[in-house]
Amino acid sequence: MYLLASITSGLLAISAANGKPIRNKHKGYANLTSVEATQALRSVMRFDAKMLPGIEAIGAGYDPFAGYANPAFISRTIFAWDSVKKDTYTYQGKTYDIPDPVEAYTLSQSSLNEVYGQSIEKYQKNLATSVSVEGNYRFFSGSVEAEFSSETVRTKDRSFSRVQKSVGTWALKLPVKQSLRNHLKSDFKNDLDTLDVKSEEAMQDFFENYGSHFLTGIIIGGSVRQSSSVDLLKVDTSMKMSVVAKASFNSGIGGGSASTSTTSSTSISNFEQNSEINRETKGGNPSLGSNIGMTPAGYKAWSDSVVDYPLFVDFTKKGAFTPIWKLTANDAKGKEIAAGLQKYFKEVYAPAYTKRNTIQPDYINRITITYGGKDAACPAGYNRYPTDLNLDTGRGDSVFLCTHKTEYNSVGTNSKALTDFFVGQGSAEPNEKEKYEKIDIDLNKGVTGSPDLFLWAKYEPYNSTTAYLDMGVVNGVQAQPPYGYHKSVVNLNEGTEAGANLYFTWLVQKDAALT
Repeated sequence: MYLLASITSGLLAISAANGKPIRNKHKGYANLTSVEATQALRSVMRFDAKMLPGIEAIGAGYDPFAGYANPAFISRTIFAWDSVKKDTYTYQGKTYDIPDPVEAYTLSQSSLNEVYGQSIEKYQKNLATSVSVEGNYRFFSGSVEAEFSSETVRTKDRSFSRVQKSVGTWALKLPVKQSLRNHLKSDFKNDLDTLDVKSEEAMQDFFENYGSHFLTGIIIGGSVRQSSSVDLLKVDTSMKMSVVAKASFNSGIGGGSASTSTTSSTSISNFEQNSEINRETKGGNPSLGSNIGMTPAGYKAWSDSVVDYPLFVDFTKKGAFTPIWKLTANDAKGKEIAAGLQKYFKEVYAPAYTKRNTIQPDYINRITITYGGKDAACPAGYNRYPTDLNLDTGRGDSVFLCTHKTEYNSVGTNSKALTDFFVGQGSAEPNEKEKYEKIDIDLNKGVTGSPDLFLWAKYEPYNSTTAYLDMGVVNGVQAQPPYGYHKSVVNLNEGTEAGANLYFTWLVQKDAALT
């Protein structure tokens, strides 16, 4: 049966005074699981088992920055559906009540939602645009934090993927009309109609209490998801990552099998061995969901159980959200409030949250050179690249490249980033040398008869497309740099006669579509 059990005292405290859930301000039901949040919402709205599952979510205020399609990210319920005239909806012989303004559509097949990104920045952008919502904002950023480790998203050389199959039972849509105001909860309606749009603090508090949007197109059923972060320096990059990620999903939890895929089991194994993978099942019988991936029969048993355990698991491709200011009155005061909220959202609220939720990998903010014996140490906080820049010269000091990295700060000030370097012999200088810092240590230090060679570094204000994420060294004229890296044309041991052919390599942000 559908999970409508009463909420235990340990699950959610209910205020005897007002019947509202006691929760941290602005956090919605984020401290609850999907099932717990659904139960809490239905309890607060006084729904019985006859009310169609999903009605607790449709029309609710939602924070699109919080995460992707989850009842736990609902801010507040704003419609009094329990007191609205009811219609009926029948699914597989069972008839449910449904508020008259809400439309229900039976879904005949599952849907697949795929998101890929060659970098965490690109992944965030693609996830935000996977649902048609106006504006270029970092929506669903909370899901990035939940599905990937903080260390992974800050690491260079990784690409990201998210594959979700939604096994839908029905879709719910809420056509937006002025008559919807007749069904608003009185406290929300009063807060909206009396909102002081001359006060940014008041509008900020309103959005954080109710969400900036309300749900108008959702899918009810079950879902299986796999989120993967793959190490591009270890994985076979001749593979098309999007294809392999999908094949891995199908062979693991998507109900398919590797044998039915055009992608070889070897490719899937290579992908999974070099990935951090997060898998989750929502909806359906929980005991069956844990068995997904063992056999096709296990997946079928779970998907067949979704009708008895349906949850809000996905958005419709269009019309999933509507700005909450669309619910203002159609009079002069209402239009003033709508205009004020819209302006504040577009110019202040959304840009601030987008900036705060932007994730970038760590980047290089200083480099230097160290020398001495084979164990020559870099300054504190620096990492030493292991290749001796005087390798195979047979003489001279051991010389090493040292790099210092820092975290990207989405809300504060970032230190300058390394954006270029120059290697020159003797008195050679880079163009616009005033923009570079010379590291006054000879890269050929101690190698008699060799030309002096110096490294110059250029530091500029942080920009995600120009900041160096890493530097290294490769050995050999024909040697290829690691995946995504660039290779310098200057041989660091040219003129040393016996020295190895060494070249600096560097990596910048990969802001291109995943191939």
